Amino acid sequence: MVAYGKYRIALPRPNVTPLTTSMSSSLEDRIRLLTDRAIAAKTQNELDAILPELKAAIRDHIRYLRAIAVETVPEAFGTQRKTAA
Repeated sequence: MVAYGKYRIALPRPNVTPLTTSMSSSLEDRIRLLTDRAIAAKTQNELDAILPELKAAIRDHIRYLRAIAVETVPEAFGTQRKTAA
């Protein structure tokens, strides 16, 4: 196994099914592609170039899931849905 400095991500990525099927497929594809590129990186410089993009994609995914959570369970986030009267 080759360890890439502080990142140590040379292990194979497990085959994991997303927890939600409503996740944007383009976002899922982007994260998968960037993860595969990071795993395949041959040098630390390649890895250093890919990881900021991967972090940004993961942050986008977190924002997406938070938005779904707010819509699904608004009372958990201190907001109530306004009902039309």
